[in-house]
Amino acid sequence: MNVNSLLHIIGHGDFQMKQIDAPMDPFPLNPRVIKSQKDSGMAMEICATDAVTDMEEDLKVLMKADPDRQESLQTEVIPDPMEGEQTWPTEEELSEANDFLKESSKVVKKVPKGTSSYQAEWILDEDGESGGEEDEYDDVEHEDFMAEESQDESSEEEEEEECETMTIGESVRDDLYDEKVDEEAEEIMLEKYKQERLEEMFPDEVDTPRDVAARIRFQKYRGLKSFRTSPWDPKENLPQDYARIFQFQNFTNTRKRIFKEIKEKDVEGAEVGWYVTLHVSEVPVSVVEYFKRGAPLAAFSLLPHEQKMSVLNMVVSRHPGNTEPVKAKEELIFHCGFRRFRASPLFSQHTAADKHKFQRFLTADMALVVTVYAPITFPPASVLLFKQNSNGMHSLIATGHLLSVDPDRMVIKRVVLVVILSKFLLRWQ
Repeated sequence: MNVNSLLHIIGHGDFQMKQIDAPMDPFPLNPRVIKSQKDSGMAMEICATDAVTDMEEDLKVLMKADPDRQESLQTEVIPDPMEGEQTWPTEEELSEANDFLKESSKVVKKVPKGTSSYQAEWILDEDGESGGEEDEYDDVEHEDFMAEESQDESSEEEEEEECETMTIGESVRDDLYDEKVDEEAEEIMLEKYKQERLEEMFPDEVDTPRDVAARIRFQKYRGLKSFRTSPWDPKENLPQDYARIFQFQNFTNTRKRIFKEIKEKDVEGAEVGWYVTLHVSEVPVSVVEYFKRGAPLAAFSLLPHEQKMSVLNMVVSRHPGNTEPVKAKEELIFHCGFRRFRASPLFSQHTAADKHKFQRFLTADMALVVTVYAPITFPPASVLLFKQNSNGMHSLIATGHLLSVDPDRMVIKRVVLVVILSKFLLRWQ
């Protein structure tokens, strides 16, 4: 452990260290044996009280922090608002664009001489005129509909005369229903089950809304000839949060270089198995209160860059003991390596292509890739996904491992439009 590296306390965050001491271990696994001068055949072990007494005498400072070499606590990039500067159109260009739109929106119509522009708006084109045959067809259809409606009303009156009325008591199930059950939570869960089932039956299908124009509702989408071969620029239309994260030019080479330096570099600070005292800077009071309650306090030394935020991709499989539907962007609890954090992940297919289809639910029949904003972690690292229940308990929903740290991995949402015909024009020849 190097004092210039950062220290991560699970559940509390990252901290810098000031100093590492090596006091005498009060509870050694292999206690020292001192032979008595009076009797060489007798030996005694140094007990814990003697060790504590001699601790100050045997105290050794292993390493002190060097401000020039110490890792920074910076987790995000401070974006420069002028970095993505672009040239805005001038007033003349905007006026020219408006004139062009007005000219393109004008429709040429044949009107009688002397007709004003206001009267021309009311003159229909040939396509909009309604013929006499169509009116006759509508009248016949209306008469048939009235005849069928009168027949239906007479049949309903006959059925009402044959039926009898009787009083039925309330269902017994209401009296036996558990009062502690949260009906609102059950309705939400039932709706999620329905959505998951519809997604299995009709994958990626979306009904075209009737109250909003489709060109407005789906303006963020684009048409692709082929999901597999059509080009897509990963740097196009990035979200604003991407300006705050870190990205490697080559993550694999960076990982190899860091691990190689650790093996070849001389050990500084504390080694494995040593009993040490860590002096940690700017620790909040909540950590001390947490430790006083008797809870275990676990800490890990971070590798370079592991305090910085990026995009992590993890391969997970659904745990067979949990069948509750899990929707994308739903808050989950992640245990990635030694870290524990909350995030709202995206699900996508685990394929070798450059584009990966977005999955709306965490399916049980195949492994999926989970994408989240999280601190950088170098693989290998195991991953556990938990969901917090209404009673505060955590239920395991998926297990897996860390795949990569790659913000350029493209997760594409695929949509198949389902259109309902509301109006059509029928012409008779």
